[in-house]
Amino acid sequence: MFLYIFLVFGFSSLFYFVGAMCFLRWALNTVKFLVVCMSLTILLYASCIVYTLTTSPPCSDEKALQAIDKLCSDALRGRVFGNLCGPLCETLDIRYSSCTSQGGEKDVFYVSWNNITTTSLVMKRARFLDIVGNDPYSSGTEQDLETSLLMKIESLVNRHLHIKKSFETVHDVLRLFWTMEKNVPIGSKKSDVFRNLHGLALQKEFVLSILYHNDDIFPKLHGSCGSFYFVERVPFTLHDVGITWSARVAVALKLLDLAHQLNYSFFGKLHVCDIKEDNFGVCYHNNSVKVHILDADSVVLNDNLVIENQMETRHCVNDAGCAEGNCRGVCNTKVGRCQRQLINTNLQVICQQIFSDSDANHHHGLLRHPPFVIRKGLEEILQECISIQNVEETDDKTALQEMEIIHKIRDLLLNTV
Repeated sequence: MFLYIFLVFGFSSLFYFVGAMCFLRWALNTVKFLVVCMSLTILLYASCIVYTLTTSPPCSDEKALQAIDKLCSDALRGRVFGNLCGPLCETLDIRYSSCTSQGGEKDVFYVSWNNITTTSLVMKRARFLDIVGNDPYSSGTEQDLETSLLMKIESLVNRHLHIKKSFETVHDVLRLFWTMEKNVPIGSKKSDVFRNLHGLALQKEFVLSILYHNDDIFPKLHGSCGSFYFVERVPFTLHDVGITWSARVAVALKLLDLAHQLNYSFFGKLHVCDIKEDNFGVCYHNNSVKVHILDADSVVLNDNLVIENQMETRHCVNDAGCAEGNCRGVCNTKVGRCQRQLINTNLQVICQQIFSDSDANHHHGLLRHPPFVIRKGLEEILQECISIQNVEETDDKTALQEMEIIHKIRDLLLNTV
């Protein structure tokens, strides 16, 4: 009997001991797991904060208003100029609404302009201009400073032109930069004028908006004040286009027009190296549709694509090393350098990234779910469009192929609306 009790008690104790050990081991593993999860969560959260701060710093209404106050203080003292300094700083017809942190390396403010009718504008300025400061024009003779300015502006403007411009005097620059032409009072310090012109010329979007204002490729430029410039606020992007087939067809037709326009621009062929939904703005007015390129900084003149993106100096092992966004170059694997050419076109990327289902759009393609009568034909022509290869830089065959594809897509779409 005593042996029986001893055995029962012993086995029970052993059972509870083993159970306790298992529980402790489980608890310890659980704690380890929770610690790891918490550490990963903290690390992920910290990474998100760092990413947000380094890529899209949060905007602040207070800082935006401080920037505008400083701008107006300089304008009222006659140190900065522009056709919209008066409405912004004197009559107060231009009023601040809000700011956005989506401007990348730019300060971007939304304002409204009460000029007969209320116009919504976007007020922009590149942040790197703070680094430039006043140094370039703080010392030197007036003639030397003017010569230096003209050389810099010629370089900055001509990188966007096939037929180059020359500037003999500051008045030549002012005639091009019409937002300042009639808004520099007599007696203004030349160094302030030079600094103002240089600040605008350094900003690619402003220069492109000046040069291509007749092409209607970019949102309309309304003016400037100091180094800030003001463009039309486009209310929608391709991401916001309606769900109906007819609404999407109307926008698709405008994109086809834009692709053709970029090939035959007055100043030369243009490439858009960041083609995606959010980089195209859509305006509706009196039953008509307009499509604008919102990211002008991604637009490059064909002549200067190699120079701006330093393609010919890049080392590469394959074609991927010669890509700049959507602009895909060719790698000469024998010498390990990128060649002076692209193998894709704006139309090809639009067909692939916008019209068709891809990671670049959120709704499975602008031309998704077409009517049954054109479904097969549209799928075939889009595949033909996606397979375009711009083999030779001067090859007219690619241009003719694109024109045929544009006509085929246009005809198919028009037959359904």
